[in-house]
Amino acid sequence: MSNPSLKNYIFKDPNNRPYVWTAIIGIVLQLLFFKYLYPFASYINGDSYAYMETAHMNMSINTYPVGYSMFIRLFSVFTHSDTALVVFQYLMLQASILSLVFTLFYFYHPHRYTRIGLFGFMLFNPAFLYLANYVSSDTLFLSSA
Repeated sequence: MSNPSLKNYIFKDPNNRPYVWTAIIGIVLQLLFFKYLYPFASYINGDSYAYMETAHMNMSINTYPVGYSMFIRLFSVFTHSDTALVVFQYLMLQASILSLVFTLFYFYHPHRYTRIGLFGFMLFNPAFLYLANYVSSDTLFLSSA
């Protein structure tokens, strides 16, 4: 019997259903609780403002890389909400992290307790919430790596 694809392994394997549902519920609850405590996006002096100025002026070159500024400009076509930006960045980061975790599960078949520990640490790491709350290129480029 051939190995299932990674997508089928994640969503159709009954052993992964608790992980998938825990991830969905955990991400939503963490995000709601975090945004209740920190309702506005955070800004880094210099960096965030340079990205926003570059996006506002539609510059093709600046002292900072312009990729994140282009992303902000594209994102502003859909909404100007800082909360939507934070939510999008957090969801992208969590999707990337969970795809890494499930890829490790798929190829290496770690022990049950190792799975639970790795999954819990990656899913419930508060550093990712704070990172996604910044108007900064770090989250976007970390999630695309």
